[in-house]
Amino acid sequence: MEAYDRRAGSDRTWHIVDTLSAIATGRGISSAQVALAWLADRPAVTSVILGARSVEQLVDNLGMADLHQSSDELARLDSVSAPVTADYPYGAPGLEQRSRQIAGGSLTASRTRSMPPVRVAETNLPRGVPAPPQGWLSR
Repeated sequence: MEAYDRRAGSDRTWHIVDTLSAIATGRGISSAQVALAWLADRPAVTSVILGARSVEQLVDNLGMADLHQSSDELARLDSVSAPVTADYPYGAPGLEQRSRQIAGGSLTASRTRSMPPVRVAETNLPRGVPAPPQGWLSR
């Protein structure tokens, strides 16, 4: 999958995985439990969706229910997973979209100046909404 490949090829992803693994090993629990507990303890998170494919994974995932990480562990996880400003919010695909050429017709500056202003007819407005001043919106 292309989306997975982009994440798997990132050193940042592997730093997060390494940090999760180190915390899990230190506590004698699974990385999944650490990750799920970390997410569940986030201030804005009200629920965590488990992605278990087997009963064993479900039992392991549910082991995070009573797990709370230390402030040091939370700081480590927050540090390695902090969004990279250049990647936020869409990463490389978003950067590509910023300069993407759109195929099709073109609209030149001279053409935009020659277009008449849009007039809003009172009949197109919902009942009770006053008409805006003429010429308030132009193309």
